[in-house]
Amino acid sequence: MRAEPDTFMSRPTAQSPVLPFADSYAEAREGFLAAARGAGARLSSYATGLRGRLGEELATDVAVLGDPAGPRALVLVSGTHGIEGFFGSAAQRAFLTQTRVPRGMRVVLIHALNPHGFSHERRADQENIDLNRNFLDHEAPYPDNPDYERLADAIVPASLEPRTLGAANEILKAYIARHGALAFQSAVSRGQYTHPEGLCFGGTGPAWSNRTLHAIFRDHLSGVEDVVFIDMHTGLGPRGEAELIIETVQDSPAFRRAQAIWGPQAKASHDGESVSPPLVGTIDEAVASAFGSARAAIACLEVGTVSPTETFLALRSDGWLHTRGDPDSPQGREIKARMRAAFAPRDDVWRAQVLAAASGIIGAGLAALTTPRGRAA
Repeated sequence: MRAEPDTFMSRPTAQSPVLPFADSYAEAREGFLAAARGAGARLSSYATGLRGRLGEELATDVAVLGDPAGPRALVLVSGTHGIEGFFGSAAQRAFLTQTRVPRGMRVVLIHALNPHGFSHERRADQENIDLNRNFLDHEAPYPDNPDYERLADAIVPASLEPRTLGAANEILKAYIARHGALAFQSAVSRGQYTHPEGLCFGGTGPAWSNRTLHAIFRDHLSGVEDVVFIDMHTGLGPRGEAELIIETVQDSPAFRRAQAIWGPQAKASHDGESVSPPLVGTIDEAVASAFGSARAAIACLEVGTVSPTETFLALRSDGWLHTRGDPDSPQGREIKARMRAAFAPRDDVWRAQVLAAASGIIGAGLAALTTPRGRAA
């Protein structure tokens, strides 16, 4: 990869002979590092000190391309939600093999921000923390989520036996009948800080990955004046379709810039137009704080997989498995297969479709950074 020409990534198609998807975190890491070396990137690794499901080292790896002191930066993050890193890692590898970085720009690829979740095929980390609910002031009172409080034992029941599960389902059905499916989605996903074994637990302090991200900001993104930051996720929205979730309202400078870059694919979560309800403690807050007065476009790239019901059932089963079950049992393997179907489908048509979507979105972000400041983007 050379830094001179202004060319952007080509789009893969369903006919592509090879799609850069791995079958494990260890394979994804090996592929990312090889692609980064082939592109001439500068590499850094931040090790957790833990071992993964296959006994492998767990680390967040960073590849830097272009001018390491360039004032304009494109940042691509994979694996904030562990298992969702299969998609993000593939998009990063495609970028490394298909893109040339324009002069005066730096590109920072952060691979497997939550390596433990990636390796163990979970969204949460080694402390059951949902990293994308962990970026908030842990010295201040935590946001309340009273609906999660009321539903906690039904969201992750003590057993997956039919009788216990049936009783839990009746509680959830009654809540949805009274308040609606969107209220239920918000109760489950917005973030909670009272049930460490529950879903979307935001933690009681900065997680390892939170601290590591801030170290990466210090080590590789100091002096940035203009940044496009894309954090890649799966699991929400129609299958294979992509959305840029912007954690703000439409009537804000942050959303207007995102819309100038990505058009109607950019959706403001705080106005109810996104596939995601408003969340607390997201990575957007860390980025906005870290870059201060820099001009920033911060987006969560979300690609759809299965229905919201299937996504919830997979997460619920996984939550039970890692507090009360055995991941190596037949039931555990069945639950892991359900998680893969919900967040990392082994489907080449889906894979080609989401890589094509990522290509266009990342290319638009890169193009925005080459646009003179006085123009629309």
